[in-house]
Amino acid sequence: MRLIYILKSFAMMAGTERVVGDKINYLVDHCGYDITLVTYEQGSHPAAFPLSPKVKMIDLGCCFYKLAWLPVYKRPLEFLRMKRKFRKGLERCVSDFHPDIIVTTTYSLRLMDAIMDMGCKVVVESHIYKYSELTGHTATNPLKRMIGGWQEKRMIDRMKRCSMLVSLTNEDCKAWGEIDRRMVIPNFMTRYPESIPEASEHKRIITVGRLHAQKGYDMLVSAWSLIAKKHPGWRIDIYGSGEDQDMLQRMMDQLGVNDSMHICAPTPAIYDEYMRSDFYVMSSRFEGLPMVLLEAMSCGLPIVSFNCPYGPASLIDNQKNGLLVEAANIDRLAEAISWMIAHPAERQAMGSQARESMKAYQKEEIMKRWTELF
Repeated sequence: MRLIYILKSFAMMAGTERVVGDKINYLVDHCGYDITLVTYEQGSHPAAFPLSPKVKMIDLGCCFYKLAWLPVYKRPLEFLRMKRKFRKGLERCVSDFHPDIIVTTTYSLRLMDAIMDMGCKVVVESHIYKYSELTGHTATNPLKRMIGGWQEKRMIDRMKRCSMLVSLTNEDCKAWGEIDRRMVIPNFMTRYPESIPEASEHKRIITVGRLHAQKGYDMLVSAWSLIAKKHPGWRIDIYGSGEDQDMLQRMMDQLGVNDSMHICAPTPAIYDEYMRSDFYVMSSRFEGLPMVLLEAMSCGLPIVSFNCPYGPASLIDNQKNGLLVEAANIDRLAEAISWMIAHPAERQAMGSQARESMKAYQKEEIMKRWTELF
C-alpha cells in the first residue's frame, strides 16, 4: 500500500502532529506501507516528532501563513499564485510516487479541490470540530456572512468528492451530514504506561497545549484567580508555546497568580510531568478528541474540563473519571477545580477509573480500524 500524507507542516509539537507521526510510523514499520509525507509550510524547521527512516518527507514551500503579512488587496492574487505552486508540486509527487491513497486533514480545506484533482482516492481526517474550520456563518457583517456562506458551500462541495471522511467523535461525524461517506475512528494513545507511581499528593495541576485562543487559557487564568488563595501550596503548570504567551503572562501578573501558575516550555518527556501531577484541567473552547486527555488519563489523572464541542464528553464520564462543567463557564470551572483539590480520596478513585477507561484507546486496536479502511 502506497500513501501520501499531506499536512501544513510537521514542525509543531502538538496533538495532530504527534498522532499522525505515530500513525505513519506504525503503518510503515508494522504493516509494510510505503509512505511519503508531503508538507507545504515546513520550510527548514525540523520534524517535531521522530519519523521512521523509511518515510520520505517533501516540503512544497508554499507558506500560506505569510499572506497575513501582505496588504489585504494583495492577498487574493498571492493566494492563487501559491495555490498553483502547491498544485504543481503535488502533481510531481503523485507522478513520481503513484500513491494508492492520499490522506489529508480538514486543516487544508482551502486546498481540497487541488488535492481531489490528483486522480487518487482521498481520505480526509477531521481533527477538530467542523465549525472551527467553517466560520462564515458566524460573521456579523451581512456582506461577510454572504461571502462566508458561499465559501463554506464551495468547501463542502469539495469535501463531497472524498472517498472517506474520518472524524474523531460521533458528534463531529454527525455535524458533517452533507458528506455521505464518513465514519468515526478515534485517536489512540501514544503509549499506555505499564505502571504508574503509587498515589501521592503533589499539589500540582497540569494542562498541555498551544497558547492559543482555542485552548481557553485566558479563562483558566481567570478561574484560578478565583480560588488560588483558598488552596495554598497548589499550582497549575501550563506546558505549551504560542502567540498568546505574553498576553497570558500579563493576565497572571495582573490577577496576582504568577506565583502559583506557570507557563512551561513544551517537553518530549510529558508523561513524566503527568505522573508528577494530581489532575488535568482542560479549558478549551473547542476540541477534536484531545491527545492530551488520552495521555493524562492513561497516567491515572482524573480530568476537570469544559464540556466544549466535541471531544471531552467522549472521554469523560462525569463524576466517574473526571468532572465536566458547562462550556466557557469560568465560575463552574473554578468550583470543579476547587472540589477536585479538596477531595483527595475521590480524586484518586477517579484517576484509577480514568486509567482503566483508556485501555480501549490502545494503538493496536485503533490502527486495526485504519488498515481495514485502507
